[in-house]
Order: sequence, then C-alpha cells, then structure tokens
Amino acid sequence: MFLFLITALAMAQSKVLVVDTGANLSAPFMCPTGHVDMTGTGFADNVEHGQIVVNIIAKKLPKGTCIIMFKWTNKREPLGPDDVEAYNKALMEVIKKETPVLINMSYAGEAPAMEEMAVIDYVINHTAAQLVIAAGNNKKNLTCTAFPACYMPLHPRFHIATSRYGKSNRGINLTLVEPTTEDERNLLTSGTSFAAAILTGRLLSKE
Repeated sequence: MFLFLITALAMAQSKVLVVDTGANLSAPFMCPTGHVDMTGTGFADNVEHGQIVVNIIAKKLPKGTCIIMFKWTNKREPLGPDDVEAYNKALMEVIKKETPVLINMSYAGEAPAMEEMAVIDYVINHTAAQLVIAAGNNKKNLTCTAFPACYMPLHPRFHIATSRYGKSNRGINLTLVEPTTEDERNLLTSGTSFAAAILTGRLLSKE
C-alpha cells in the first residue's frame, strides 16, 4: 500500500513544459521522464539559452512540480519549413501525453506557421494549461512581428512577455539572477526570452 501511494503521487506530479535549446536533465527539478530532443545532439544547452530559462523558472517552481525539456533546436538560426513541421508535430504529441500545467516558449520567429497555430489552438481549446510566450527582440515591433506571440488569442491563459529586463539573453553578460530593481527592469535588452521565464515563475508561484 505504501509503495502504491508513492507511485501514485509520482504520477500526479505537475509538469511545466519548456520549449527551448536544452538543459541539464540531472537537476533535481527536472522530471524523470518525458523529455524530447529534436536535434539528435543530446540535451546539453550549447547556445546558452535553454538552461538559463529553466533555472529562472526553477527558482519559483512549486513543490511537486517538475520541468520537461522539449529541445527543438541547438542553433540560433531560424528553422526551415520541414523542421518547423516536424517539431510542432512532436510538440503536440508531448503536450497530449504529458498534460503540462504550463508551457513556456521563450522563442520567436518572423513568420506564422500553420502547424504552430494548431499547437496554440490545441493548448487553448483542449487543455487547461497556461501558455507563456516571449514577444520577440527589442529591435522588432513587439506588437506584432514575432510568432507565436502574434497569434494573440483573446484568452486569459495566453500570456505574452513583452517586458524588457536588464539581463540579456545573449552575449557575455548572461546571468541567472532575476532583475530586482526598477532600474534593471527598464534597461534595454536583446530580447524577451528571460522575461517569459520570469513571468512563468510568477504564474507558478500563484498556483
């Protein structure tokens, strides 16, 4: 009976799905199963992005909640149409199987994709998950030039992180520290990836 109870509790663990460039799966806040690598290169984060997003979220992770990594790329260049179709198809399957309570997408592209729109539609209309999406980089018009943020469904579970934080998502000044002062929050940064992760953490801490 005791063993069964432990197993049932483990199965009931809440999951946060992070779609990014990889992370260290041995960290205690990572889920024991469910991770997907679309690159064939392993889960290590080679572009200094996904691991930082995961670590920011982990700071606010509630007890009984773990992170699933969906590694969709290991490079900064945009994916081709075939790659986009394949990763969105795989992402849909992960969402259906793992039923995450929140999905963090700290990335953006300049063109819409039908497969990506289908994933967003499924999350909003067929799950109870919160969806947090980065709005794009500061050199873009954050109102509507970055996808998937620009699908912008009018739904209370669709969150777009447009805030610019004083911590870059590229370059030599990478840090895992969440901005804590108003001055830091107003600094110009190279993107909103970390803003999305911070927003994810805040939503999780309210649940």
